[in-house]
Amino acid sequence: MGNGVSMTLAPHTMKRSRRLSVKNKQLKYAELILQTFDKTKTGTLNRDEVHALCMSIVSEVAPLVGVLDSDIDIIMRVGGDTAKAEVTVEEIPDALSAVLALKSENVFIHELFIKYDADKSNSLPKDQLSNLITELNEGIIPHDNDLDFIIKQCDVSGDGAIEEAQIKAAIMGWYCLAEEVPMPASVEEAKSHGYSEEQIQQFLQEAKDAGFNDTQIVEFMAKKGIKSEREIGDPAASEEAAATPAEEAAPAAEAAPAATPEPTPEPTPEPAAPVTEAAPTEAAPVSE
Repeated sequence: MGNGVSMTLAPHTMKRSRRLSVKNKQLKYAELILQTFDKTKTGTLNRDEVHALCMSIVSEVAPLVGVLDSDIDIIMRVGGDTAKAEVTVEEIPDALSAVLALKSENVFIHELFIKYDADKSNSLPKDQLSNLITELNEGIIPHDNDLDFIIKQCDVSGDGAIEEAQIKAAIMGWYCLAEEVPMPASVEEAKSHGYSEEQIQQFLQEAKDAGFNDTQIVEFMAKKGIKSEREIGDPAASEEAAATPAEEAAPAAEAAPAATPEPTPEPTPEPAAPVTEAAPTEAAPVSE
């Protein structure tokens, strides 16, 4: 009986001892990190000390990509919702996990920069930056206006190109712009904002994916007086396609604005009613 109980508890005891062993190793490593980077001797790591810790790990693989303030904010959260002022020795293992995730992200950005630096100039001009962001944007080309804004904000050398040291800030800036720019309401509006024909067709496809059917999209285009996805590639059919939906959409769209016929029948419709009543009475004997 006793042997049976001991055999049942043994695996759980072994697992618990392994977890304790790992935790003890983590704490010892955390204490070693604290001794190395706690320059203020407070027993914790402040933002500057965490930044130094990050650079010592990240710079091994992608030294030029660097570490942003937003990266430090994530690490200082140590799994929480807000950034703390200091990281304690017990929180260092969680902070290290965030640092290692940052390291992987920087490696990805570095490889992406090398991939699109076609001329090996160690900088990305507008066209190469566009190709890089297009890959991040799932094949959708970024707006020229956005690219110009990003280059203006991040081009420290003034040559109209983004160096590897600024590429991470450029990507973060583009993500912020992508979140702020609303979806255009029409093709004309999209064109005025610099969207390409490919992007416009992509928007129309997204409308379908969002649940809008072909009829709704065509009616919307007809009411706006703009070309639909099919009409963009077929100018000959555009006139017929634009005319038909416009006529079909007219009753629905003009049902509410029926106020236009009302001004004409102001006094006339009222006398017209008795005239129509008299006509049938006179026509009755004629038919007999």
